[in-house]
Amino acid sequence: MAIAERPTSVNNYKGLREWLAEVDEIGELRTVRGASWEEDIGRIAEMLVHTDGAPAAICDEIPGYPKGYRVLVNSTSERSRLAITLGLDPHITTEGLMDWFENRMDAMQPLPVRYVDSGPVMENIDEGDEINVLKFPTPHWHPIDGGRYIGTGCVDITSRSGSTSRQASTVGSIATSTSPATSLCRLRSRSAAIRSSSSRPASRSRPA
Repeated sequence: MAIAERPTSVNNYKGLREWLAEVDEIGELRTVRGASWEEDIGRIAEMLVHTDGAPAAICDEIPGYPKGYRVLVNSTSERSRLAITLGLDPHITTEGLMDWFENRMDAMQPLPVRYVDSGPVMENIDEGDEINVLKFPTPHWHPIDGGRYIGTGCVDITSRSGSTSRQASTVGSIATSTSPATSLCRLRSRSAAIRSSSSRPASRSRPA
């Protein structure tokens, strides 16, 4: 079977807004207005992820938050939306998607780091007393959750300068606390500590 490549007719999206437009174009996006962060959004997400063929849903006009502070759920649970996320034809077959993914993983080459001084990721910056993680309508996803998880299954890459640098790629859950300027991160995968050769004890192994 030939490896599926991204057709020239399929455009790469730039940002979540364009992704939403492409998903809406194939009829797989629904808008839910007025759902609460306390219970409704979590229940909607749970229902959709366990329903074959369910669309993605974007929750807006969440009580207690300004219009436009939205939460997207069930984004990539269907093959068609996963294909769009990867820049592929949404009509790709399961076998074609698997072949493409395996081929890409085998041929993957690291991209060089490019430092920039500006970009969309820097358009909204809060510092000092302006930091307030509670301004986002983070849902309470499940009744027995310990809090409101603003990131679940996310990947965090961190580094720390100095003689001991720490580079970690971790999958964790990030929960907001009752303090507006605080979030708690519970790591659920392995991280690696990297020390310079002059500072690392020769006989001591590092935990992974």
